[in-house]
Amino acid sequence: MTLEPIVTETIVANKKKPKYVNPSEFYANEMDSWTLLWDEDKSLYENIHDLVAGSVFLPNPAILNPLVTTYILMPSKWARIAGVMFSFGDEGSGKSTIAKLANKIHGLKATFSPTDTFASIRNALDKMRWVDSFTKEFEKEGSILCWDNLHIETLKRDLKIYQLLLSGYDRATDRMQTASSNGENKEYYVFCPKIISSVEPIHLYHEFAELRRRLIVVPHKKFEKFSPEERKYYQDVDIAHDRIDLDSFSWKGIENKYFDFWADEKHYSTYVGWRKILTQRGKKSFKIPSHVTSPKWTITIDLVATGLTVGAWSDMQDAIDFFGNYWRYSDDCVYGQFSATLEHLRQFVDEETEQAKKVNEAIVEAGGRAVPIIINPKKLKDRLAFLQAEGSLDITPKTADITSLMWQMGYKLTTKGWLER
Repeated sequence: MTLEPIVTETIVANKKKPKYVNPSEFYANEMDSWTLLWDEDKSLYENIHDLVAGSVFLPNPAILNPLVTTYILMPSKWARIAGVMFSFGDEGSGKSTIAKLANKIHGLKATFSPTDTFASIRNALDKMRWVDSFTKEFEKEGSILCWDNLHIETLKRDLKIYQLLLSGYDRATDRMQTASSNGENKEYYVFCPKIISSVEPIHLYHEFAELRRRLIVVPHKKFEKFSPEERKYYQDVDIAHDRIDLDSFSWKGIENKYFDFWADEKHYSTYVGWRKILTQRGKKSFKIPSHVTSPKWTITIDLVATGLTVGAWSDMQDAIDFFGNYWRYSDDCVYGQFSATLEHLRQFVDEETEQAKKVNEAIVEAGGRAVPIIINPKKLKDRLAFLQAEGSLDITPKTADITSLMWQMGYKLTTKGWLER
């Protein structure tokens, strides 16, 4: 009998296991804290606004920075309607930064990706929104869903994710049902603020017209593409070195600033009070700008209430006028981004329909019924080909682009041609 195997086992057993070092914890201890960027003499809104302004350079910061800051600070527990914030632009233009910053302020670790399934997103929302995800009786503050680089194909392929975006903007209609493995229907409640980003123009696709009414679009550009007017905002900024790199700081504990604010009864009572004034029936003490349509106003109300509560504005009419300016900017600079192509299309449509509209007016005046206005699709295609050849278009229009632009002008493609909707 030999003792060698026993000795070997004893030696191995006495060896110390190597200590595991968590890179995240190590970095957190070595990196500078977010507190170096925080000014205790400033309000919560002012500090978050500074973080937004310092971490992402937007083409119109006077409008977009307060908009983004207010959205990030919206209280998910008290809000009733939360439009979907959509960061759209080229690669490398800072689209993911807003979602990453929002996550940190809400105490969340990571954004969702195009590969995440509806089930995983739904389960994550259940966990962040409810004290007990089974009973769903007690709602927590701070739930927010952030997607980085969401693809159009994802929304087309997984209709449940698309429905989550549609239903989840309104607390009153946020119930979704899915069938479980045993055949029973399970209910999920999917309301909360949501931030998505993409290089693809989700807001211009006619298939997503219903989603478009819920979108609050934030355009992004690489700084090289800024216009001279847009560059004026950054004359004293070193673009290469002054940007806050979110990954270079430890953000542990910053979520307490958000949660402590909305845990204060004074603040959530103020929020509810402002919202009540904004939604009351009858004669109102404020004026909504004429270009702010009903769908736009619906997703503006909770943002106005948030901004007034956190101190972004002290006067209700000033807050409403601010969002009126945003919606005008959105109409002009976001949805009018294909300006040359869109204007040429409008001119063509006017030429093609002018006579038909006059005939319809005469028919209606005589007590008759207007005739549907149809535009020949071949004539439209030929006109665009001619304009493209002479260099008059600002894009190379694909079928999806043409369909989206024509949809914006009120036309859909049918077997008879472009029919006025």
